[in-house]
Amino acid sequence: MSLLSYIRHSKEIFIVPFFILLIPFTAISSYDYAYAQQKYPYETIIDISSSTTISKDLFQSINIDQLISIAHTKNLCNTAQWWALLHYKKNIFGIKSLVDDPKFFLAPDGKYNPQSELDATIRYLYSYHEKENPIDRFMARYEWLKKELQTPSPYEVFCKKYQEIVSFKDTIKVNLVFPTGYINSPASMFGHTLLTVQSQYNPGLLSSAINYAANTNETFGPLFAFRGIFGFYKGYFSIMPYYMKVQEYSDLESRDIWEYTLNLNQEEVRFMLFHIWELDNVYSDYYFFDENCSFNLLYLMEVTRPDSHLTNNFFFWVIPIDTIRKVINAGFVESTSFRPSRTTTINHMVLQLNPDQIKFVKSIANHENKALTNLLNSSFTETQKIQILDCASEFIQYRYANKEYTQKEYQDLFINVLKIRSSFPQTLSYTIPNPPRPETGHYSSHIRLQ
Repeated sequence: MSLLSYIRHSKEIFIVPFFILLIPFTAISSYDYAYAQQKYPYETIIDISSSTTISKDLFQSINIDQLISIAHTKNLCNTAQWWALLHYKKNIFGIKSLVDDPKFFLAPDGKYNPQSELDATIRYLYSYHEKENPIDRFMARYEWLKKELQTPSPYEVFCKKYQEIVSFKDTIKVNLVFPTGYINSPASMFGHTLLTVQSQYNPGLLSSAINYAANTNETFGPLFAFRGIFGFYKGYFSIMPYYMKVQEYSDLESRDIWEYTLNLNQEEVRFMLFHIWELDNVYSDYYFFDENCSFNLLYLMEVTRPDSHLTNNFFFWVIPIDTIRKVINAGFVESTSFRPSRTTTINHMVLQLNPDQIKFVKSIANHENKALTNLLNSSFTETQKIQILDCASEFIQYRYANKEYTQKEYQDLFINVLKIRSSFPQTLSYTIPNPPRPETGHYSSHIRLQ
């Protein structure tokens, strides 16, 4: 939790002069809002079905007061795990959850009272409900309380959503993804973070991307900045196919992407999925400076290892690359991979061409008359012709993504290039060297004395 957030949640108000001081720094509102309203059902991770009702007789042997007494004895309400699950933070006036949606809480004062919310959760999970299965709503809370209280709920065997996740046998890997900054947009110039969840059945680009973003359609810049700084937008988690985000970042915005594979075991991955499910359609007030996409994403990792305290010790702002460093320093990262943008790929290919080859690439991409025929009849070697065709195909896709061709123009040109390229059986390798990892750069704030 940042100092700014600490002050804000203590005071519950903003002071107008403080806004004036922040105006020059609105560019630090460095997070993506594209697709914020485009929600995808959480079933995209695992195919799950609805629950069934159960008999009231199954609850007769459960002593809820005794379970609450055990929870009090073990002081569960003050554990790091409970605080991470409820997103609790301390301020100068007490305790407050950073989740702002009332439906996330069961107790009337649950947003401010960890003990009250814990008691209400135990009663909710272990009481009979005729028309709902409470585990559907709070899977992570239940999974943790079941172990701490050593008492399963009768609802468990009837919650098909829960059972599908628990019984899923395929290894699931989670990546923390960092698209680098997009200088043409002040809202993205410091980068962004999201998570991907992949398995044997949805690997790589087919994996699910978990994104947190502000729900906004604002186009008026000053009002956009004002609302973002002062928390007038609601932030939601959403899930979508990863290839959509890669297309957005890599193809449209020319942003390189770094993927940090997390070393979570399968039990930790399942617990993360449980918590993601709990946050479905639950909002938190979105603040550009600190309670933003990167900060809230940390909670999904912190709940798996609550003693890591990933969301603690931020100052006035939370910048994506600082959260990457936090995750690395906490020992979450297993390996790192680099996904170059289409622009980076094209630039790398162009460096291997001579000026005459570059002219041919441009003429092909410009759909000049007989450009492909002239290439075939040229004195270039076969390897040089392949280099020209490969670079031209990448350039054509880049220009189409930027709406420089109509769909028919693109299809005709691209297919013709591919036909000629297929006549050359040789395959060339374009290995792009990894640039320095972004977290190895200088920190977002430092003091220098001379």
